[in-house]
Amino acid sequence: MPAVARMPSAIGLETASSAGDHTQDRQAGPVGVPFVVGNFRELREVIALVECGRLTPMPLEFWPLDQSNEVYDRLKRGKAAGRAVLMP
Repeated sequence: MPAVARMPSAIGLETASSAGDHTQDRQAGPVGVPFVVGNFRELREVIALVECGRLTPMPLEFWPLDQSNEVYDRLKRGKAAGRAVLMP
């Protein structure tokens, strides 16, 4: 069984490498990692939504790497809540 944590989604934040470069795909970042680019006003709106409880953190499940096949099966069947993270 995985360890479960709750972390907020990365919404409205820019990394130093992507700041100002809006030519990148908004759906996938480096190596297919999803990210969203926004501006300061949008970031403040997201923070306000988090503070008032309208945005909830995405659940994360942490699994040992040797259980990757089981994790993949859970993802395929739609049984994973949120994100499944494989840990070395």
